[in-house]
Amino acid sequence: MIAFADMGLLLGNLIGFLILLVAVVVAFFSMQVAVAVFACIAYGVFVIIWALDRLGRLPKEAQLMLMLKQRIIPTDDLVAAYRQYHIFISYPVVGQLMSALLNNLRMVGFIWAILAFWNGYWISGIANAACFLVFGTICVRLDPLLYMRSAADAGQPFARQQLRLITSLLEARDAWLARPVEEDDR
Repeated sequence: MIAFADMGLLLGNLIGFLILLVAVVVAFFSMQVAVAVFACIAYGVFVIIWALDRLGRLPKEAQLMLMLKQRIIPTDDLVAAYRQYHIFISYPVVGQLMSALLNNLRMVGFIWAILAFWNGYWISGIANAACFLVFGTICVRLDPLLYMRSAADAGQPFARQQLRLITSLLEARDAWLARPVEEDDR
């Protein structure tokens, strides 16, 4: 049975596979159009996710008020971590879904880049290869536990610190969500 925590990864990879399937179907008619179509879809998805990440980030004052309401004492490190990983902290499954989708598009974009270069479609090849570099940092922000756990286990201090901060924010959020609803919270 699939755990609820892995549902975002499953759905993100499934959506990425469907996008790949669209490009493969187009490739039967024209390889040049297929590599361009995949690049356009990949960057379109990236722009939508990037915009959701930026627009969902609260102004600093509102974020401080939210943290205080959730009984989190806002230190500089916690505020920075909350701002950096706000989608994953607020909606972990959504963060996993978006991260898995973008990571899927990164990997498949690299394969499409090889096919584009092989056939001499240099602009589409560069666009597809750039997916690998451009999408990387947002994948980590959207699902930091997946990408930082091995680095933290290997003893990297930055990854350990970030995971400690993220874990404390997740625990505080879970405690706040589990509290009995008070009259002034409604």
